[in-house]
Amino acid sequence: MTYKPVIEYDAYYKISLEKEQFGRLRKTLVHIHTPISHDYRMLSKWKVKDFKNSTTDDLKKILVNLICDKNITEDVLDFGKVFHKYRKYFSNEKELVSYVILAAKIIINNVEQVVVADHNTIDGCRKLEIAIDIYKEMYNNSCVYPHVIYGIEISCADKIHVVGIFDKKNKNVIQNYLDNIIIDKKYGTYETSLSVLKKFNIDFKEFAYIAHANSANIFKKSYMANGYKNKLFESGFLTYIGVSDEIHKDKMEKMLRSNLKSSNFQIILDNDGHFIEELDSKFLWINGEKLGIDLFKEAMIDFDISVFLHENDVQQKNYIEGIYIKNISDSSLAFLKSNEEDFVMKFSPSLNCLIGGRGTGKSTVLQLIEYVFNQHCENDKKLEFICSHGAICILYYLNGKEYLLSMNMPQKSSSKHIYQYFDMNPNDKYGYVYRYNQSIDEFAYKNNLKIYEVKLENGIPKFKICNNKKDVLHKMFNVSYAVNDLVNTASDNKIQQFIFSTMFDNQIIKNQKHMIRKINYSDLENILVKLNNYKEKRKNEISEIIDPFNKEQEGLLRITYKQTNNYNEPDLYRWIFGDRSKNKMFNGYRITRKDIINYLLSIFDKEGLCELFNMLYNRNIDIKKYSLKEYAKDLKANKNLDFKEVDNSAEIRILNSVYNEFKNINLNLIKEYLIDFLNENEELSLEFNINSKNSSASLKETFKDVKHLSLGQKVVAMLDFILAYSEYSNDYRPLIIDQPEDNLDSQYIYKNLVKQIRSVKSKRQIIIATHNAALVTNTLSEHVCVMKSDGNHGWIEAEGYPGTKKIKRHIVNYMEGGKESFKHKMKLYEEIL
Repeated sequence: MTYKPVIEYDAYYKISLEKEQFGRLRKTLVHIHTPISHDYRMLSKWKVKDFKNSTTDDLKKILVNLICDKNITEDVLDFGKVFHKYRKYFSNEKELVSYVILAAKIIINNVEQVVVADHNTIDGCRKLEIAIDIYKEMYNNSCVYPHVIYGIEISCADKIHVVGIFDKKNKNVIQNYLDNIIIDKKYGTYETSLSVLKKFNIDFKEFAYIAHANSANIFKKSYMANGYKNKLFESGFLTYIGVSDEIHKDKMEKMLRSNLKSSNFQIILDNDGHFIEELDSKFLWINGEKLGIDLFKEAMIDFDISVFLHENDVQQKNYIEGIYIKNISDSSLAFLKSNEEDFVMKFSPSLNCLIGGRGTGKSTVLQLIEYVFNQHCENDKKLEFICSHGAICILYYLNGKEYLLSMNMPQKSSSKHIYQYFDMNPNDKYGYVYRYNQSIDEFAYKNNLKIYEVKLENGIPKFKICNNKKDVLHKMFNVSYAVNDLVNTASDNKIQQFIFSTMFDNQIIKNQKHMIRKINYSDLENILVKLNNYKEKRKNEISEIIDPFNKEQEGLLRITYKQTNNYNEPDLYRWIFGDRSKNKMFNGYRITRKDIINYLLSIFDKEGLCELFNMLYNRNIDIKKYSLKEYAKDLKANKNLDFKEVDNSAEIRILNSVYNEFKNINLNLIKEYLIDFLNENEELSLEFNINSKNSSASLKETFKDVKHLSLGQKVVAMLDFILAYSEYSNDYRPLIIDQPEDNLDSQYIYKNLVKQIRSVKSKRQIIIATHNAALVTNTLSEHVCVMKSDGNHGWIEAEGYPGTKKIKRHIVNYMEGGKESFKHKMKLYEEIL
């Protein structure tokens, strides 16, 4: 059954229609040729001369086939007026049509940006820009509007081809340089590739790399003089190098590793398309917000997390699309607001950083998200604050489907306690003491939370209620992390439970019940053997999980596991005598059942449980060593003359009766005891290499238990573990972290925490509230949301990709103390950078 709930309907539309102001993958073609290149062919079946000999009408046929619109025929295509308008850019109508064909192919393939790199000329860049405008205006209404990035492929004197990519604002400077070095458009320049690379990368401060190096002779022994080759290899200009096909990537990396001193290099996939069919493949997917040269250059700096060969290299299956807050009573109560009253925040599927001054609402956003997912809040004032926001909706993407979670909070009146809205003290009893208990959470889950599966039918959302809320919530979210809680967890024995809950979530291994299915009476003779077998099996099970993880985290983290042998005193009385009276004399002798058990426990204290069981099973307690007669002398019951004395003969009879009782021992209780024993006698702990900090010195690995680390080291170690294990275990539910820099040891940030976040964020959504600039910039957050407050309300001041100038200014202002402070810092440290 489908519904149209009003608030949820508004929430869906407002989150969906909210402009995406974050980085996302941009489909890009790097190094394409246009018709101005001397060897351009237009079609794969054509040779260069076929293209040169083709007519305008021949090209119109190609364009009609591309447009694929029955209303557009060759007769309809009239470029006369268009050519007249742009005749200063195109030599004739045929050239104009050829560029429109190229533009059409790019747009039809949904390419968002192209790097043009014609042979030895930059004239094709502007021509393609105009052709894209013409095609979009006349024939295409898609949302894709490709951005042209200016570039050139220069044929160098050493037979190496260099692709130079530059800001079109510097077009005149580049053109002047080309006028001086280019002999002609076919043969290129007399300059070497080393000279051209230096000119672009150093002098012009642009970007250049060696193109399709797999087909060059650069790595052959016969290539150039060794002195020149060594100079080229040591120049640092081979940090980026192009290949003509993905299949050459591994071989190229191997050659680079064997020839370069540095292992810091990146492979760029050259499209190198000389005809339009080549534009159907060999894409790069570049992460960013605003298309253009700035996005491209910054992506090259953080290549490993910004440039991908395949779109599905970054593919989150679970993520929060956005949060919507609608105050449904007094709008002055809600802390989070916007100019339009309703608060909307849209998230990137990757990394989101909420920044701003203290008290601006960063943590509030995280608290509200967490509450919708777990309905848990132990503090009544905090719950009252959450409820003041009214209706909270979260749009969630889960395995190809959209869900809307709606938490409709009660509106508190001044006279009532907030817990009364959660079915506590419904009769309003005077003097009632309100204390949190789990029923508060259960009431919110049952009555306030609704989950809908959302399907679009003809563009209209249809809401289907989900009855399996618990299962859906578990798939969506696990837990958020507050840094202070992590510090507390790392400081005591809660660390073991934390590791267990993180590593063995939803696994049968998380407790030992599965290991001991049944205890037979015959097992009691050699229970130690059985226990040791259980322990060995358990150790192997745990090792199968933690050993591969430790290997992956070598040099950073490791989980240790050990077993102990600390037996709690067994409840022998209940095992042997059950619910029978403890103080009744045993078999008419001056000794009670309780005394018998205390006697057995005295043997347990000296021999242990396993040996005691062996004695009882084999009916051979050593009465010389453990005399029951001597034990009974000092008992209170021994003074009762109405019963028989415990003498030598009585001792044997009593023990025989005890052996008989032992035959009927409660085996289920023993099984429960042994399960508890196994659980209580294993220790998991987390160890952190304190020398893994970012340092120029090569220090010996020194692992310390997280319980004994400094506060800052604890934070880094715990967050490292959370991030690393999620990737290892394929747990890609969204991760929410509140202000990880609190107590943070800054020397570990870059090498540890930043590294883990960069590694995980392409697969797992992370939402962080932070004041730390290093986390925002070095992790290259896809979405930075700047929060601001007037003390009464918090709102979104700005949001976007950290590579944009707008967000850079906010980062400098809020996280670096402003421009002057940042300039001073740069000047102060300039000599050591």
